[in-house]
Amino acid sequence: MRVRWLGHASLVLDLGGVRILTDPLLRPHAHLLRRR
Repeated sequence: MRVRWLGHASLVLDLGGVRILTDPLLRPHAHLLRRR
């Protein structure tokens, strides 16, 4: 497991080949990212 802090409340979690981005302000579509 790897945790990277991007600033404010944003984190990237790498868990066994799965990458999870947490951002409370992320909209359903943010350029190439989609909320799941």
